[in-house]
Amino acid sequence: MSTNVALYARVSSERQMQTNTISSQVTEIKNRIINDGHILLNDYIYIDDGYTSSKLLRPSLERLRDDASRGLFNTLYVHSPDRLARKYAYQYLLVEELSRLNVTIIFLNNQITDSPESNLLLQVQGIISEYERTKILERSRRGKMHAAKSGKCSVLGGAPYGYRYIPKNNNDIASYEIVEKEAEAIRTLFNAIAVDKMSINAATKMLSEKGYETPRKTVEQWHRGTVNRLLRNPAYKGMAAFGKKRSTEYQGQIRPNRGQPWLPKKNCKMVHAAKSQWIYIPVPKIVDETIFDAVQEQLDKNKKFKRERSSGATYLLQGLVVCQKCGYAYVGNSDGSKSSKKYNYYSCNGRRQQPKHPVKCNALSVQSDKTDQAVWLEICKLLENTESIEKEYKIRKQELDKTSVNLEVGKLSKEKISIEQKINRLIDSYADSLITKNEFEPRIKLLRAHMMKIENNLSQLNTNDNYDQKVKEFMDKLELFAKTIKQQLIDSNFETKRKIILSLIKFIEISDNTINVVFKIKPPEVSKNRSLLEDCRMSKYGN
Repeated sequence: MSTNVALYARVSSERQMQTNTISSQVTEIKNRIINDGHILLNDYIYIDDGYTSSKLLRPSLERLRDDASRGLFNTLYVHSPDRLARKYAYQYLLVEELSRLNVTIIFLNNQITDSPESNLLLQVQGIISEYERTKILERSRRGKMHAAKSGKCSVLGGAPYGYRYIPKNNNDIASYEIVEKEAEAIRTLFNAIAVDKMSINAATKMLSEKGYETPRKTVEQWHRGTVNRLLRNPAYKGMAAFGKKRSTEYQGQIRPNRGQPWLPKKNCKMVHAAKSQWIYIPVPKIVDETIFDAVQEQLDKNKKFKRERSSGATYLLQGLVVCQKCGYAYVGNSDGSKSSKKYNYYSCNGRRQQPKHPVKCNALSVQSDKTDQAVWLEICKLLENTESIEKEYKIRKQELDKTSVNLEVGKLSKEKISIEQKINRLIDSYADSLITKNEFEPRIKLLRAHMMKIENNLSQLNTNDNYDQKVKEFMDKLELFAKTIKQQLIDSNFETKRKIILSLIKFIEISDNTINVVFKIKPPEVSKNRSLLEDCRMSKYGN
């Protein structure tokens, strides 16, 4: 049995991350581990920085649970139960799971024992923690709603570009004050759209050329997204809106945005709320209401005539392709006039001016039809290559079986020890004449039969007969699938190809010379003499 100890720490908010709140947790736990006479290895430090406690899918917690199932440590130190989870159900699940794996959990403020009192205290603490969190969130929500309906600017959390937030002082309430230099930029922008009928791109370029300071003082160039948000903000006509966004359950996406982790830190995300749900608060106006309404009409008209996307993706690899140089997404573009033949390309979005990266990416573009064809051929080869899938299946099944077998062995071993203790107590009772022979014999016979059943189950778990049979059954089905799908792959339409690609490909990286397709399962070996890009003509489109 390993004598290693482990440490788990977590904070949920970005503010706590920035103030290094988690370092104080780690320091306290490390001091306790030293005082208890243990040595903590770096491999067994698990930290989830900025991940909410209301979800179990956290990177370090996942790694901790996997390592615990492998028996890599037998003692876990945590600052308090709510660091594991605030929801009582999640907290109980984790404690129960680790206990089954013979892992002792030590909380700095409450050590778990097998006594009913200790278990009751832990459960009560978990329920109260969850209740307090829910109560605070609900009171905060209702308080903000009441303040917004009363016309208080304090609930807006700050002033948009063009205003300065004046906090409440003594009997004065919080308010907005116009910053004239920034307000001039706002008026110029609205006039450019409403009167001069400029596009958003042209207006963005105009603001940069005139030298107006951006909302982010450290960024010199204006960005299209920033300009669009300013044009949609009703505060500039004198009515600031509260509740423009609402929280909803995270639905996931094809791949995370640039610089974001694959596992989201929150189990919810903010989305735009319907305008009917907004609460308007009077503030000083910067532009006339007629100008503001004219801009909204123009923006809605632009949106109406924008290329329709209701049919879904228009490029086969849309949402999967990223630039290996800068990490931005590759997006679909077309080149050519109406009179000439059009060519479709995947171009790096980093070639545009980005607010955080003023230096443009110089990655070349690739023809989308050639790239789509090359990737699709690799997909077909992968599906037709049953040996590669069999190899990956065996690896994953062994890992899964190893974890489940370890859990089952641990459970049966505990049960075996319990039966042995019962047999010994029964023999002692018979030896001390506490029970008669007629009482002893049927009981001992039943316990020994139970013991034999447990030993047989343990013996079966240590053989590979069941594993080999499952692999054979899987391969028989896979070969039949490969024969059936071969012709369908050739004749498949855009929607079918798109579904297959999304199910098999994690993401695709493009550099000047190669396309790196990252599959969700390992593909067969590719000849070193052949490149995925040998049929894809590179282009300098987008300069």
